[in-house]
Amino acid sequence: MAADTDIITALTLNCWGVPYVAKKVKERALHLVDYLTSTPVDVVGLQEVFEEWHADLLMEKCKVKYPYSHWFRSGMSGSPGLLVLTRYPIISVEFLPFTLNGYPQHLHHGDWLAGKGVGKVRIKTPATLVDVYNTHLHANYDPFPTKDITEGHRITQHYEMGKYISQHVPVIALGDFNTVDTEISLQVFKELSCLSDSYRDMYPDAATHPGYTNDTPECSWRHTSRSAKLCSNNNIKRIDYIFYSKEFLKCASSENCCGAIQGQDFSYSDHIGVKSVFEVVKAVPSVTMTTLTPDTLAETMTIINASLRTTYRDIRDKIRILFVLLLVWLACFTVAVFEVVLSPYMVVILSNAIMAAITTLSLYLLFFCRSEVSKFKEFFSQLNRTLMKDT
Repeated sequence: MAADTDIITALTLNCWGVPYVAKKVKERALHLVDYLTSTPVDVVGLQEVFEEWHADLLMEKCKVKYPYSHWFRSGMSGSPGLLVLTRYPIISVEFLPFTLNGYPQHLHHGDWLAGKGVGKVRIKTPATLVDVYNTHLHANYDPFPTKDITEGHRITQHYEMGKYISQHVPVIALGDFNTVDTEISLQVFKELSCLSDSYRDMYPDAATHPGYTNDTPECSWRHTSRSAKLCSNNNIKRIDYIFYSKEFLKCASSENCCGAIQGQDFSYSDHIGVKSVFEVVKAVPSVTMTTLTPDTLAETMTIINASLRTTYRDIRDKIRILFVLLLVWLACFTVAVFEVVLSPYMVVILSNAIMAAITTLSLYLLFFCRSEVSKFKEFFSQLNRTLMKDT
């Protein structure tokens, strides 16, 4: 068994701290503090800590055991919700915002407002330097795969994060990936980063150890407002992970944690956490693979291409709406029926409302849609260059 100084224990949990939506945030945070301060953990990666008071509470209450911490700031909401607590000194901090990050008109989703990305802290443990990556990727808000309109965004996020991770020192990458382990997006990340799934390394058989972390029975905040079909066990999934670099680290154990709170009728979050223990090994790292396998590359290009076509359809639909609105706006001043049905005052209000809609749609088409198309094309060209290089 390795010495205590060669052991690194990591924990990840999506805290469910969405403003105005999450319930009992402060009460759950205080219970989480009790858990973290009484559990042998060296580095903690938390997601959905969106509000500053929430981050301050966790950092302040945990500072005796975790004197070093960092809350990342980004996006229009102020933070992507990523918080790292650690027992060891933080040497450096970086943040990589994702290029594609949801749609601004989907305010109820919040991904675009949050400015999601991947946060990196380099910590100095007694045994070695360790790079810890904490992330929260775009969610699939529709349980039916055929309606997943953000799959293209999510796969580009996995691609960016996989390319971003460097293995010059031991790496631990954790967080809410919002992706089950059978999806192509996660395969893209694993092939580019060369990291290994700690839980699945300990329990290769998914049938006996599924390791579900979302919508599990232990979560009192399970989405019971959905239909009975969507709340069935078919919607339970594993989307929270702790990955690690096998060249430097050996996984000694991995388990789910932070489920139901003892003595309470509610759970820590609407997710289940993951805790993994690693031993530092003295090994020379092999060359990191930075290309995708042909099958993964082909499927990724197919998804990006399909997402690009969807964006083009969205642009065409909005141009049609824009054209109709423009005709109605012109009709307000040229068609006599408006003067009969509506008073001049109401005609002015109607015309102003239509013009506001026209302006909003025009700005959306000019800035967001144009940007989304260019970013998808850039990712596609990167993948195409990889394909040409391999052939």
